[in-house]
Amino acid sequence: MNPLHTRLGLLAPTTTPLWTGTANGAQSSTFTLAVTTVSGALPTDSSGLLLVRAGVDLVRMKSHSGSTLYLAENPLTFTAGDALAVYDLRLPWPRYQRLVSTTVYKDYDIAFPATWQHSLPPAALVTPEVAWLDIGDTQVFSALNSQVMAPDPASGLTATWDCAGWGTGTAYGSAGGVTNCYFPLTPTATGLHYLKCTLTDEWGGAFSRYVAVWVGTTPTAVLGASLDWSLERGWRGSVTLDGTLTWFDYSPVALVDLDTAEIIFYGFYSPQRVSGDLGMETTEAELLSPLNAASALYGYPFIVTDLADPGSTPPDNWAEVGKLTCARALWYLLAWHSVLPQLANLYLGDPTARRIAGQTFSAGNLLNLIGQVTQAAFYVLRAAATGALTLEVQPLYADAATWAGLPAYTLTAANRSAAYTYTPPQARCSEVRVSGVYLAVGDDYAPAIARCPAHPAAWGAGTQEVTKLAPLSAAELLQWAGRHFAVENQAATVDVDVYVEIDPSWARVATDIPDAPSLALDSLRLAYDPGALSWRTQLSARTYSAAPSADYVPIPPAVVIPPPSPPPVLPPIDPLPPVLTWPTIVYVGTRLGGIYHTTDFNAESATQPTWVLDSAIAGGGTLTTIRQLGADPLAPGDWQYCIDTTSRTLYRHTELGGDWTPILTNAQAQAAILAGGGPDLPCRIDIFATEKTTGTLFVIAIITDGVYGDYAWRLTSTDHGSTWSDPIEMLDEGTGEVESFIVQGNYIWYSRVGRIIAGLYSGATWTWRYRSYEMLCVDYTFPELAWSRGDRGDRLYSHQWEMGSLIDTPYFDTNPSIRSADAMWFDPANMEHQYMLWYDSGTGAGLLYETPDAWITWSLVVEHGPITPGDFWGMWPYAAYPTHVLIGRRKNTSLGSVNPHTLHIMNGLSDTTPIGRAGISPGVSPYTGSIPQSSQGLCEIGGVVIVR
Repeated sequence: MNPLHTRLGLLAPTTTPLWTGTANGAQSSTFTLAVTTVSGALPTDSSGLLLVRAGVDLVRMKSHSGSTLYLAENPLTFTAGDALAVYDLRLPWPRYQRLVSTTVYKDYDIAFPATWQHSLPPAALVTPEVAWLDIGDTQVFSALNSQVMAPDPASGLTATWDCAGWGTGTAYGSAGGVTNCYFPLTPTATGLHYLKCTLTDEWGGAFSRYVAVWVGTTPTAVLGASLDWSLERGWRGSVTLDGTLTWFDYSPVALVDLDTAEIIFYGFYSPQRVSGDLGMETTEAELLSPLNAASALYGYPFIVTDLADPGSTPPDNWAEVGKLTCARALWYLLAWHSVLPQLANLYLGDPTARRIAGQTFSAGNLLNLIGQVTQAAFYVLRAAATGALTLEVQPLYADAATWAGLPAYTLTAANRSAAYTYTPPQARCSEVRVSGVYLAVGDDYAPAIARCPAHPAAWGAGTQEVTKLAPLSAAELLQWAGRHFAVENQAATVDVDVYVEIDPSWARVATDIPDAPSLALDSLRLAYDPGALSWRTQLSARTYSAAPSADYVPIPPAVVIPPPSPPPVLPPIDPLPPVLTWPTIVYVGTRLGGIYHTTDFNAESATQPTWVLDSAIAGGGTLTTIRQLGADPLAPGDWQYCIDTTSRTLYRHTELGGDWTPILTNAQAQAAILAGGGPDLPCRIDIFATEKTTGTLFVIAIITDGVYGDYAWRLTSTDHGSTWSDPIEMLDEGTGEVESFIVQGNYIWYSRVGRIIAGLYSGATWTWRYRSYEMLCVDYTFPELAWSRGDRGDRLYSHQWEMGSLIDTPYFDTNPSIRSADAMWFDPANMEHQYMLWYDSGTGAGLLYETPDAWITWSLVVEHGPITPGDFWGMWPYAAYPTHVLIGRRKNTSLGSVNPHTLHIMNGLSDTTPIGRAGISPGVSPYTGSIPQSSQGLCEIGGVVIVR
């Protein structure tokens, strides 16, 4: 736009219908209408087109089939013979939801999608957002900035373009994750048309954007015009036109600069009045931007809530949204309750940012419903004159660093009027209190309250309360309290005329006005002077200033109601046996096949669980050779870890079905050891452990010097592997891999081939025994005591740390046929009550032993067999129910067999035939949905099973 010399015109829609016909009778209760064609034909895509009844009543079409029209919900009564016409116009309609019993439908008849990701279809964003072309011109349209809106894992989009016979073009290009992202359009027919761009994501969710394109259209002369922009409502204009116009209410229009062919404004037409004088008639009308048009669209109440793990528990109704954020709540509102995103771009920034537990929408116009989302984070939808909407932070609420980085337009004495109005700050409150809920660690939401200033100000009114906020953290809530106080009490207002075009997409204005060097735009008014053929621009803005310090407000503790007095003492009653509920989510690491999980594990059912490969690495690639798999004992469902055999990298996993993120490589471990005074020698990550009562993560890394053997170093992380510290050398000169590694309390135990090593957590003095092949377990209530199998595998030993040395006590040394202790575990309620699986070479059976007194006395409970050595690899009792056990088995490579399970279950100690839950059971047909296996041992267990 040329602000100094401009002639204006208004591009109008066509008044010729695509199709005319008559109604055969009333519309059905589901808004279908039988019609008879009089002239013309309906296009293949009739979604959103305008149906006009009797030249007056306006209805949105949804689709058609033969002589049947499918209409949006409407209040009209059709009768036989009613005159009908369909126009190639798309108006800013609302879309209503409907409740039938307990089932919700969108747009009257859209049921919840079978594929739940479809509830958040992709956002189709096309530039240019509107166009004015001549026949034969070529304009390249781009869908490059379109966005995936459904929850992770995000993937690319595919665009299809349709100009419905009024133009030609061939899509090309693949960039920004969008295939066919460019479309060179060459129009071949005059009039107002729509270029349709449909974006489809990997789940089949699709969304279409209809770009208004005027071709060879002569604008209507504009006698006068003004355009007003405000931060909260976007653009609204008024025009005076020559003559009487017959356009429909809310028809699409575009205000254009006739000298530069620039589209100044795109929106919708709302006629106001017709005036006549001296035989001339003029029409006055309002022009509404998409955001302003939202104030005319009604919405009904509804609620959406967050599902933190949609991959495991997907939404199954319209009230649930996977990984709900402010951006996704806004997209959900506009995409399913209006057609505005089909007619204008909606830029939402990062859709995954700012998680919220839910969003409540009350009744009201759509603009108010938008505000119910944006007010949760002091957001605004900044509107462009060409219709696009961008979700961003209200500039005055940005922190100082963000504010300084915003694009700024410099306003000087040369491009503004010398006269301006400065209104000093007005104190509106003495104190601000803000409260909200933020997403804390482990997908739990935590409340917080903040106030500013820490002590009430001397001037102003009372306290202002701002509630229902969604900060990223408590610290951001503290920032918001300060910013809100500054906006309410310290923001001055400046009004000034300017001689240049100010684009309100520039959120910040720098000036030479002494008391107002930095301004945030509040409103703009562009008034057109038809005599001078020029624009006069007025702006109103507020100053940005530093905020006083804020402080947290303690959240009062929950009211605790004391329990009632105990009832009278009655004769004892034998307690009922506990009711066992097995886990539903289980992870298995395999030595050659990667990591699998199941969400439908059910030990009490004959139905086999479905195992899903869960080995994707962030940034690309998959894990295949799992050496170790484990979890944080305090939050096993939130933090899982693994080491792969190939790269010896430690990975972290925080989400079912999500990616594994590398958190410690060999190079990083070597750098940490070097920084702690260790040698600059090759390093490999060998094994990790987590302490049961703190969840602290430990890693043993092996330094190889090539002379004396391997040295073990320990690294520690208290933040789930994000940072590593406290490297300590364990002075171990052995060779080979570490078989076991356990940290309990102040004690560290680990074993390598031929030895067992123990030491204190913070000490550098270690002791070891050349006796044990594998340590089995540590009593975490008495962590200076460990149990292992020793020598040739024919003995069980206890090892007790005392004053820097180990005291060994042998058990099970009387039967030479007992060769291999494969698993051992404690009763969590009584650490002296222990269980152990032992292999008997004489009978080929697995023997399950039990002791009530830490192996002073012991007895055989049950015989599992026949099995082969190493067939049983480990056992994991479920929760506090130690007689119900998950049994890990691995392939006996010496026999070349293909018949092991990766996972059995044992329901009680007397269960001699544990039921298989993965792999192939000996003598039984392969289970469907199992973990794959092969003769190379694909299903062999390579890590611990995680249960929750």
